[in-house]
Amino acid sequence: YAVQMVRSYLDNPQMSITQIADEMHFSSVSYFCRYVAKHLGMSPGQYRASLIPG
Repeated sequence: YAVQMVRSYLDNPQMSITQIADEMHFSSVSYFCRYVAKHLGMSPGQYRASLIPG
């Protein structure tokens, strides 16, 4: 469930990585980034970049 929430937040370009980490109650942005990398296989920035066509 949490991974789905992460994806939906990352799909929203209006929210910063810091805002998402805060919204999901991660203790730090770096921990959030490690969590995303572990579960999605890429950093939050890479995930967002993969959504941009081309």
